[in-house]
Amino acid sequence: MSPTTSEEDTPHLDDDLCIDLLAGLLPNEDRERQLEHIRACPACEQLLRRNASERERLHSSAAKLAANKRTSVVPLSSARRSPLRTAGWTAGFALAAAITALIVLPHRAKMDLGLRPMPAFTELTRMRAEGSASIEAKLAEGLNAYSEARYEQAIPFLRDAAEASARFEMMRRVYLGNALAMTGDHTEAVATLESLPFAVLPDPWAGEAAWTLALSYMESGRMASADSLLALLADQPGAIGLRASVLRASDELD
Repeated sequence: MSPTTSEEDTPHLDDDLCIDLLAGLLPNEDRERQLEHIRACPACEQLLRRNASERERLHSSAAKLAANKRTSVVPLSSARRSPLRTAGWTAGFALAAAITALIVLPHRAKMDLGLRPMPAFTELTRMRAEGSASIEAKLAEGLNAYSEARYEQAIPFLRDAAEASARFEMMRRVYLGNALAMTGDHTEAVATLESLPFAVLPDPWAGEAAWTLALSYMESGRMASADSLLALLADQPGAIGLRASVLRASDELD
């Protein structure tokens, strides 16, 4: 099946085109045109990353098997892969890193890679309207202070609301963790955020909370944890994935 094309007649990627790109089989002109397209197409960027990650995992597994003198394995299981493509994979892994850098590094100069405030919490208006002396009212006070960037004032309210109903508990920790990071208390931010069930948090809070946690890992000196989390984020489409890719391609984690 031929890949679909964009309005500029540059093909969108499919698995075959990803393999050719990663293995360095495209002519220079075609390669540059594809890279330019990928920079503007999140779906193709995500597909290229997924292919690169899959091949890196297969290459790593094959290397381990060879080191243990087991039966060698072919990293590409599909019969449609040609010998020429298979032969180019060793150099292709190095090229994959270079392609990733080409995709993300042009964004670095104009991208803010620092901490970001959380998006507005839509339940805040309702909690303000209730106006009671309940735990949720304390949470509303903390969120109100947070929304006005008064992070130091928000922290005590968000801590005092620790017995908030389960419906709000995850969001309380998201905002508390970010407020702690914003005030430079990264150790407490990590303690607040790292056990969050990110898989069930809605976006954009899940992504932004994970970004806050990754930066707090870095500020706390936990570089391995930061890199592991950023690697997961970099595999996601959209702004968070791009930020994580740019940060990983920089020298900040060295």
